[in-house]
Amino acid sequence: RNVTNMSAMFRWMSSLTSLDVSSFDTSKVINMAYMFADMSSLTSLDVSHFDTRNVTDMSYMFSGLSSLTSLDVSSFDTSKVINMSYMFADMSSLTSLDVSNFDTRNVMDMSCMFMDNSQLTSIIYGDKFIKKDNSEIRDMFRNCPANKPTYSSWEGVSW
Repeated sequence: RNVTNMSAMFRWMSSLTSLDVSSFDTSKVINMAYMFADMSSLTSLDVSHFDTRNVTDMSYMFSGLSSLTSLDVSSFDTSKVINMSYMFADMSSLTSLDVSNFDTRNVMDMSCMFMDNSQLTSIIYGDKFIKKDNSEIRDMFRNCPANKPTYSSWEGVSW
């Protein structure tokens, strides 16, 4: 319950197929970068009870979870997050994602966020999923057919 840095905690555990982190107390965590990155065999992951209100870095958090078909991040509080680059990159079995609760008003880097998700066709956005001025969004949807955000802050963006 006192941990503040969980970066790369399970990274490269590529033979693991399931992981139970449902009872983790993450209320003080600031850094979740690469937390589950490159766990290519993982088919089950429950992060629905994660308390993310203090997290500032979620870069590469789920990157490379290529066998995961579903992920519930709908309750994530992202109001303090600054970096979401590559957060969901290379999750090639994921078909839909609900980020409707995401508040991206403080995010400075969303580059490659959904990159290389060839099966991801549906993303649910909320009205706080905005593009901050001067934020990095390079290749956010490269090789990803999913619907793009349509709120006014995204007007004029070339995908």
